[in-house]
Amino acid sequence: MKKIIIFLLILLPIISLSQMRMMGPSPFMMPTERIFWEAVSVPSGESGKSKIMVSVKAPYEFLVFTKSPERTSKDFIGSFDISIEIFDKNDNYIDRIIKQEIIELYSEEKKFSRDKFYESSFSFNITPGEYKITCEFSDRESNKNQKKEFKSFKAKNFSEKNISDILFLPPYADSTVSSNFLSSIQFGENCILYTECSGFNPGEEKLKLTLYKMTERKRDSVFSLIILPEHIYRKTFNKSNTGNKNIQDIFLVKVPLRTDTLEIARYEASIETVSGAKKMISKKEFEIIWHKMPFSLRDFDLAQKQLKLITREDEFDELKSGSKSIQREKFLEFWRKRDPTPTTAYNEIMTEFFKRVDFSIMNYSTVSAPDGSVTDRGRYYILYGKPDNIERRLIPNEAPYEIWTYSKFNKKYIFSDDSRQGNYKLVSIESI
Repeated sequence: MKKIIIFLLILLPIISLSQMRMMGPSPFMMPTERIFWEAVSVPSGESGKSKIMVSVKAPYEFLVFTKSPERTSKDFIGSFDISIEIFDKNDNYIDRIIKQEIIELYSEEKKFSRDKFYESSFSFNITPGEYKITCEFSDRESNKNQKKEFKSFKAKNFSEKNISDILFLPPYADSTVSSNFLSSIQFGENCILYTECSGFNPGEEKLKLTLYKMTERKRDSVFSLIILPEHIYRKTFNKSNTGNKNIQDIFLVKVPLRTDTLEIARYEASIETVSGAKKMISKKEFEIIWHKMPFSLRDFDLAQKQLKLITREDEFDELKSGSKSIQREKFLEFWRKRDPTPTTAYNEIMTEFFKRVDFSIMNYSTVSAPDGSVTDRGRYYILYGKPDNIERRLIPNEAPYEIWTYSKFNKKYIFSDDSRQGNYKLVSIESI
């Protein structure tokens, strides 16, 4: 029976998920309430100005959603404020943007909101120089807030030869920078590295892109390649105090990256000139993060316990032997062997398995079995996934029962709640 279960598990349909497998220094931990901020300097459409773009990505889990019928037509409402302030290097106030936001959710939406994020961006046109940027995200319902400070942010001068800050765009982004840039890269997904060059001479100059993986004591080169910007557009600047126009060529660097092959870690991207009279360089540190890690994977003991369902007793005992670090490595190796796409860092089958564990814990818990994954319905959901059909029958003077139909297995699983307290037990399996 165990061999059949493992065989069926390996053949589970692979779905497209925005997640990744556990790697890196803290493979079973993920800060669920972390807010991600990003600030970049790119060419502006105003003469003598640099555009500062600030992005924010905040998990719905940070917010407190309340029932408020007088404030929303839906079931729950979350409200929050975002404040971005810019000061010069002497702490003199320069500019500010304050945004008040509301998110409304139906009950069913709130149930599945823990892997959702609020995303937005803000932009300022400002004189090149050194600034301090302070960012604050405040939940109005709980007065909880998080702050981020960019203490010495440089707004670059693009009226001279320069390379803008490096941005990461979604793989579907168009050819120019937009507000939809990434403050972090989702593990298991690809992206586009983007930057803009002013004063670049394509006849004489080339650029070198290098990607490094950052560790505690060093950085290791992941890859390096020579690139030559092929896309060009012109920005027209209004000259100050004149009716004349100043036309400047801006060259684009847009490189698709296979970030789906990268493990959870910190990285640095570097773009620099390898020829030409003036040396230019732009560097960017970034993270590969599993934003939507299944909750059952964030607790190693819980995640390890679930393997008992799909292993023999002696296999499970072997997985639990040794120190905790050895057990973790055995756990990861167990899933590596079953990875349907070993050339990428994302393990679809492991992610699907633990998404099912999450669903079972949330939906099949009872008073006597608060962990829904150990109930009969929870176990079969984890093994076989969502049934093609669930038929519920409530007949007077009889125990409630459910019939789960799996067409691909030609089977029906019948569960009965004899105690009438939600404790459904498997009573029979029938062929169809």
